[in-house]
Amino acid sequence: MFLRLCAKLNFSKRDRRGREKDEEQLGLSPSTKNHDRVVANDDVDVSSTPEAEALSPPRADLWEVTGERSDEKDRMALHGREKRDELSGPPPRTGDVCVVASDDVTPQRANFWEVAGGKLDENDRKALGLERPLLITDAIEGVIKSTEEKYREYQEGGLKIRKRDGGHINVRDSAKNIILHALQAQDLVTKLVSFDPTGHAEYLAGILSYYAIVDNHYRERKVESDRELEDALIEVYIAVLQYAAEVKKAEQESNAARILKSVTALVQQPFKELKGTVEKKEQAVQKWANVTEALDHRRQAESMLDGIDEAVERLKIIQSHTRSLQDREILNWLSMASYSDPQNNARGHRASDTGNWFLNLPEYKEWKITPGKICWLYGAVGCGKSVLCSTIIQDIEEFCNSDPSRKFAYWYFQFSNDETQKVYNMIRSILRQLMPRTLPSSIINLWEEHSSRGSKPQQQKFADILDVVLESSQGEVFLILDALDECPATGDDGRSSLLQFIEEMLEKHQSKMHILATSRPEPDIRSRLERYQSVDLEIGLGQDVETFVRAQVAHGRLREWGESVRKRTLERLLDIPERRFRWADLQIKRLQESKTEAAFHKALDTIPATLEDTYKDALERLSPEDREVARTILIWLSFSAVPLDLKTVAAVVSFRFPADVVTTCTTSLVTVSMSDDTVRLAHFSVKEFLVHNEVEGHWYQFSVTYGHEAIANRAVDCLLEATEVLTKTTAAQQPLLIYTARYWHHHLAQLGNLHTSCINLQEKVDRLFTERNVYFNWMRSYYSKWLNEIWHQSFEELQSPLSSASERGLKSTVELLLAKGADPMRSSLYGQGDNALLKAAKKGHLEVLQLLLNRVDEIPRSVTKHMLMIIRATESDKEKLTMILDLL
Repeated sequence: MFLRLCAKLNFSKRDRRGREKDEEQLGLSPSTKNHDRVVANDDVDVSSTPEAEALSPPRADLWEVTGERSDEKDRMALHGREKRDELSGPPPRTGDVCVVASDDVTPQRANFWEVAGGKLDENDRKALGLERPLLITDAIEGVIKSTEEKYREYQEGGLKIRKRDGGHINVRDSAKNIILHALQAQDLVTKLVSFDPTGHAEYLAGILSYYAIVDNHYRERKVESDRELEDALIEVYIAVLQYAAEVKKAEQESNAARILKSVTALVQQPFKELKGTVEKKEQAVQKWANVTEALDHRRQAESMLDGIDEAVERLKIIQSHTRSLQDREILNWLSMASYSDPQNNARGHRASDTGNWFLNLPEYKEWKITPGKICWLYGAVGCGKSVLCSTIIQDIEEFCNSDPSRKFAYWYFQFSNDETQKVYNMIRSILRQLMPRTLPSSIINLWEEHSSRGSKPQQQKFADILDVVLESSQGEVFLILDALDECPATGDDGRSSLLQFIEEMLEKHQSKMHILATSRPEPDIRSRLERYQSVDLEIGLGQDVETFVRAQVAHGRLREWGESVRKRTLERLLDIPERRFRWADLQIKRLQESKTEAAFHKALDTIPATLEDTYKDALERLSPEDREVARTILIWLSFSAVPLDLKTVAAVVSFRFPADVVTTCTTSLVTVSMSDDTVRLAHFSVKEFLVHNEVEGHWYQFSVTYGHEAIANRAVDCLLEATEVLTKTTAAQQPLLIYTARYWHHHLAQLGNLHTSCINLQEKVDRLFTERNVYFNWMRSYYSKWLNEIWHQSFEELQSPLSSASERGLKSTVELLLAKGADPMRSSLYGQGDNALLKAAKKGHLEVLQLLLNRVDEIPRSVTKHMLMIIRATESDKEKLTMILDLL
């Protein structure tokens, strides 16, 4: 029987492919990639490669060793050459269990399970019930897969497991144990099957299969048990071969008709002896095989779980990356303000050893360690408040870094940047600075609600979320605000709103909030903040001014002058009752311009007593031909909607060389950022000196209205000059065009209804909407900041002139366009919801909306519903809203 099984080894390719398919479904490695190779091992033996064989000693064939240990009589019986009808191929060679025919593959040891199970025909397999192990294997494989899925679910946070007593379960160890036992059962079921209907050979076949598995799967696992395991296997194989020899001898003595009848009687006694021998050796085999088996199954279980851990970790990284991208988008939507730029600039202007006196004040130390306090620092213009504020911010930053639970945020109000003067922008920036690593759902929901439709949330929405963030903060929070007086005194988003915000923050978060603010002692600010802790900076900053002046005289360019000159300089600069950083800095720069000692003494003798006198002196020294140009530059720098770079300012006055802007206006009045060439007025006090509601005959002064009207006229003129269709490249080469396209209406809006009385300006605005190429160039230049593809769109794809005019509330222009037959319901070619009605409603221009409704006979229900939703969202005047509803 044993030899018959060994003889029938020539598997068909079809049978092998079917077996490989089953192995793939069970998650097992294919037995071989070459369908005609010897079927011996399930595992690929790397040591069988030529390279490995050259480096490693040959592996002993235990069957061959066992054969050598058998007696000569047994070996002769096993290798007899008698021809039999049942055998279709050559007998096995010495040293091989069985061989599969192949033209070019070296014979290898066969696996008895694969030989016996794979060679049986369909009827024999069905009769012996070999389908059942496959079904059991499927069930075991299902246990493994189910365990893997549950473990993955646990890793991803979707599965929570507790014991009945409430304790936690080590899910990984439990999963590993389940997989471990499933793998063991899988091995046994798939490898141990019945071979012989007599029942005796069933045991033998099981032994052969099991030990073939032990041989193939547990040898050379690189563990200490390998040698002992091989010895134990050899002993078992000896007993097996002895039994096989007995069967062989019995076959040689009997004819085929008698074998089936006598085989049971013939092998009873040898089988009993064999079974006894095997059972005696079994403990030794089990001892060493189990060691290797347990190690291997643990590695398999660990490998499975490690694979899941790795996959889950990769998924977490992907999810984290996705979340971080969305979080960054939300944070950028929340605020893109460069709040740290003024801090860095102020730190750059700080003289060594200045400001330290304040950090040692008892008032400051108490504020720093006691939550629920407001500390208000006040001082005159130019005394150095912003530089001192930068020193405080740096100190608080270091203080917070020492305790991760502490947080801080700051904001500089700047006269030279309109965007920094808005409380709305300040709240959004503070919220971003204090935002925890995991964004709260409230800000995500607000972003989802408004980003999709392009609307802006109300200020109170952000204030409410800020309250939530502060409430959830584990530690204390420091808020530092510089130059409250540079926030406009009027307007809904002005100083009154700011002061109310400060007091509400303190009231709501007494247990953790520290607030410090600087400003000039303006009456409205003093009335609200003087009841809190306040510090007059006059004395302390006066000492800092002296430190600064002495350092400049001793180490700056002034040190080149003689001792007597330096001594006189110190006396002259420090002999001022009210010392100001700004004033002292300007005088030192003025003295440094002297090229001779006589000029130096003249400058020293004519030092202006005040900042105003210093600015007047600088302007009066300009040549007559430069005065008008300088005035135009100063107007643009005083009222520009955003900071301008040198090229844009140079284009305003047609300068060929941008550097001439600074030389014309002098560094006393303007300053240029080295990082981005942004040019600004040198100090808030410069703007205060230049801007007067009532001009007193000084050529360099102007009113707010005059300044915005001048810029609006120049901006619209710039747009009207572009009568030929521009490309993206040609437009980018005109920096003034880009600014005017985006901000001309800002300056027009500052005039209120006054612009309608400016006949020339109104006519220019109307031309902007009625001249096709001009409008086309303006629209594409305007949207180029946000839509790069705008340069590829046609005129019909753009927003209609009537929609643009309605969106900006230009009532006179809307009337003109309606008179020319413009359709209020027209949208752009691909636009949705961008008709004139909806644009006017969205911006709250109810007078324009009423004008448009008077020209529409019938409004679609969807448009009406959308429009009403927009009007309610804008919180428009109730009386006007009622009037619009009546029209609908």
